[in-house]
Amino acid sequence: MSNELEQRLQRVLELVGPSAPATEQARAAALSAAAGSGLRSRYRLALVAAALVGALVVTGVTLAASRTVREAVGIADPPRTHQQPPADRGPLPPGSGGFAVYGGGRLWLASPSLNVANRAYSAAELSPGAINMAVGSGHRLDVVRLSDGSIAWSHATAGRVVAAAWAPIGTEIAYVVESHGAAQLRVIEADGDHDRLIAGSVSPVKPSWRADSLALAYAGAGGQVVVLDLAAGRTTVVHSRRCVGRTAQVAFAPRGNLLSASIVNGNLLVTDPARGWVACTAATPFLGQLPPPLLAWISGRELVASVDQMVARKELRGHRIVAVAEAKARYGISGMTVSPDRRQIAVGLWRDDRLQVVVAEMPRPGDTALRIVRILRDLPNPSAAHTLIWR
Repeated sequence: MSNELEQRLQRVLELVGPSAPATEQARAAALSAAAGSGLRSRYRLALVAAALVGALVVTGVTLAASRTVREAVGIADPPRTHQQPPADRGPLPPGSGGFAVYGGGRLWLASPSLNVANRAYSAAELSPGAINMAVGSGHRLDVVRLSDGSIAWSHATAGRVVAAAWAPIGTEIAYVVESHGAAQLRVIEADGDHDRLIAGSVSPVKPSWRADSLALAYAGAGGQVVVLDLAAGRTTVVHSRRCVGRTAQVAFAPRGNLLSASIVNGNLLVTDPARGWVACTAATPFLGQLPPPLLAWISGRELVASVDQMVARKELRGHRIVAVAEAKARYGISGMTVSPDRRQIAVGLWRDDRLQVVVAEMPRPGDTALRIVRILRDLPNPSAAHTLIWR
């Protein structure tokens, strides 16, 4: 393996910080994976990091990337329980590494070491495990350490950073830069090196990484869903006769190849880009023109979609999207995400001139009302849309 890859592997090991025996065993597994890789050198590190993650999990190390990485290496979650969480208050859900709310150019963050209230940024994203935070600040992409709030590194950009997505294995950040009414998609390594252009003309929508970090989905300049296979260097544009309209959100499933997209006419699109099939359905049973749904995956074949006050649980059965359960919130929903263990959801409820951020149970068959189990915070002067990030 080249000296450059060795150095980058060492930085990944330093981020994880396991014990010495675990480190040596993980290093051996990662070097073995790199030696057998036939991919171009630029993307060997993704396989190296995946092998590293697997070795660390086997040796008993708790990796900061948490469930997303466990799914990438095929480790099953424990069986679900039906224990009801207490309905209480607190800015950070129990067991979380970090929880952020971003909207209207303002960020609120709660973590064990650092809290941020009403800070102005043009974009925000938490790393796997909430170790670091990537933010757009002026014409810069900054990475902030959540341990003490210091700047880990800063990268000058040609415009405002309007969206960012951290790779599930933590080695790269995809970000969208907007300047003079146009936007481009770029990728930079998580230590601030090797910034490169991915697509010269895109929509200002947050991109999404596949679980193995070897594919990237984004919204093209015309609003279409585009998938770039980084290892093969192949780009696929997703076409659907039913889901016609601009893409408002893209989201890969936490394992496997399935990709979902939110369309501005209220439709939900699910596709397997590798196999070429596309499914499309209305996110909720409402009739008429609807805003784009909010999407979040629960598993490799199940997701939740929200429009207005409704949260619908959907399941992929073959190539069909089937409604499993629906629940109604007391107020309109602005922002939604799932917990790191994917057993709960967090939503922002629009209440007059405030946004109340709450944790709720996943909708189950027979539910009519969304069951709130924890109130996280009340935020003043909410914007029309918010991004919720839970690590």
